[in-house]
Amino acid sequence: SSQPWFGHRFVGGDLWAVVICRVPVDSVAQVFEPISDRLALGSDDIVAELGGVTDYFERWSRGRYRPEFRAGEDVAVGVADDDQDCVERALDGIADDVDGVLVVADAQHREDVPGGWGRPGRPCVDECPASSTGRAAYVGAADFFVPDSPPLDLVQHEIGHALDWPHSNLSDATFDRGVYDSPFDLMSDTAAGRAVDPNVRNAPGPSAVHLLSAGWLDADEVRVVGSNSTQVLVPADSSVGGIRLLVVPTVEAWLTVEVIAARGDNVHLGVDQVVVHRIDPGDDSGVSRRQIVVASGLVNDSTFVGFGATVSVSEVDGENWTVRVEIGR
Repeated sequence: SSQPWFGHRFVGGDLWAVVICRVPVDSVAQVFEPISDRLALGSDDIVAELGGVTDYFERWSRGRYRPEFRAGEDVAVGVADDDQDCVERALDGIADDVDGVLVVADAQHREDVPGGWGRPGRPCVDECPASSTGRAAYVGAADFFVPDSPPLDLVQHEIGHALDWPHSNLSDATFDRGVYDSPFDLMSDTAAGRAVDPNVRNAPGPSAVHLLSAGWLDADEVRVVGSNSTQVLVPADSSVGGIRLLVVPTVEAWLTVEVIAARGDNVHLGVDQVVVHRIDPGDDSGVSRRQIVVASGLVNDSTFVGFGATVSVSEVDGENWTVRVEIGR
């Protein structure tokens, strides 16, 4: 494809082994909070909580991708070992039919340490077990200390990284500081919904560029706009057919244009709107693509001008949003 952000494709079943990493109460690793509290749950208990993760990805992929979770054997690390050691121990004992390993430490992280991380693993063509690719997602224990209904947004986010999805931001400044502040994307402010309603357990939906990169949009649902054009868009989670993403290459940037409906995982947004991202492609050196929100809150009769393009919303009729793109303005 000519689009510069295509990475791995993830379609079909995806088997994850869930492994608890037992951390000594006298751990001196800088990632863990120096307290004696440890998670009492086993891997079977964690698996029982992850149905919402499977449901989340099935919905957003429209049935094309289904992560499944199976309890694995616990691993234990030493007093000086950290999160990386947890994952490497888990991978050492993993079965060959497992596509990824989800490691949950039984210790909480320090407040100034990220809650987890994920990686797609080494490139692979045919048989790609986690034992050879190193594909993994990792989280600390904090969310699973919540009784009965733990938040799932962090696990969803780290699996997003294992789908080769990078972070997104509201500005270059927050991207550079590692502050993930966009309420429009799973790969940014995962707790945006919970900030509005404490009962929310899922992250916001993935931005449409992630759906594109994973192979969850059809060719006729994406339109590359190379000249002045009027298009009718529908939200990515719409039950009706139509174009779900506009890609706008200009002399200044690659832009994406999508409609995000304030419902389901995105109800916290409060209003249906058009959102425009600037996409800076990654490269073979390992630099991830950069995804920055350059316009949001576009409703009927709204216009954005920037990066060599004008994006205007001229009509909203139910799920159908008429959007005019002009190049070189």
